[in-house]
Amino acid sequence: MNSASDAWTYCFLIPVYNHAALLEHTIPRFLSFGIPLIIVDDGSNEENKAILKRIADSSSDIVLISNSKNNGKGVAIKQGIAYCKQHAIDFAFQVDADNQHSLAAVPAFMSRSRAQKNKKHSIIGYPVYDSTVPSIRRDGRKVSNFFVSITTLIPDVRDSLCGFRIYPVAETWKIYRNPLISKRMPIDMELLTRLYWRGVSIIYLPVDVTYPENGSSHYKAFRDTVILSAKHAFLCCEMFFRFPVIFFYALKRRLHP
Repeated sequence: MNSASDAWTYCFLIPVYNHAALLEHTIPRFLSFGIPLIIVDDGSNEENKAILKRIADSSSDIVLISNSKNNGKGVAIKQGIAYCKQHAIDFAFQVDADNQHSLAAVPAFMSRSRAQKNKKHSIIGYPVYDSTVPSIRRDGRKVSNFFVSITTLIPDVRDSLCGFRIYPVAETWKIYRNPLISKRMPIDMELLTRLYWRGVSIIYLPVDVTYPENGSSHYKAFRDTVILSAKHAFLCCEMFFRFPVIFFYALKRRLHP
């Protein structure tokens, strides 16, 4: 930790779509870390909206941003990043609301972030699975990691899809000025790719992941694979226009890891 990082401010950013009951169980744990929670309701049903309102009313450290319709995870994260920017919050700690990621990793992520010399860094989780992981989820992300390695010229991409990560608000907001940014599921992968393209220092840390037996997920294998593949193809094409800058930052990382 350095003296400058002592003044850095953090919050949790939690996009939610009909996972309010799962989230409610973990709220005391989130609050125990001593940073605010920004919950973005991405058009949940009325039952879930009622739970989210109850959550928000339970603490002054919880902010609820509510949407009347489902706009997609990418839009929800954008709204959260916009709130952080407006309120001078330096880092947004994204945690998906499905209760799959172990919050025991939070202190290590926060400590590693505060140990950096400047704000131009992002801490990205890579999943450590137990026996509950579906093979399609484990193997499918390997393909995504491969394509991110191609579009960034970075061979050691540990994980491109994990929804447990710390974003630098200023750099992430600059990315969101692009009107073609993903509105839905590919956003985790696309933000990571574009952070690499902007020369942001990427640090990977492990996080335990479980898939509860009765848990719910919005992941649809065929639909989301098609959408993700299309975004990878788009980024591969865009890469050629940005190649000199991408090559420069990739070489810089190789020379100064």
